[in-house]
Amino acid sequence: MIGPASLDKATRDEIAFLKSVIQSTEKMAATLLAVHGDGVRPSWVSEELASFGERISLYEAEIAALEDTL
Repeated sequence: MIGPASLDKATRDEIAFLKSVIQSTEKMAATLLAVHGDGVRPSWVSEELASFGERISLYEAEIAALEDTL
């Protein structure tokens, strides 16, 4: 049987994992910007940056939901 302490640790581990994924995603976005700049760039770059932003928002929402369970 899994006790409350184990569930709290699993939740905290999941939050830590999601935070590391956010950091990784932010690094990918920063690298993309460093290569292609802020000015005129291929459309796929803007699409990719938007995708990174959406993923980060989803991860942050999931973190908030997990924090509410603690």
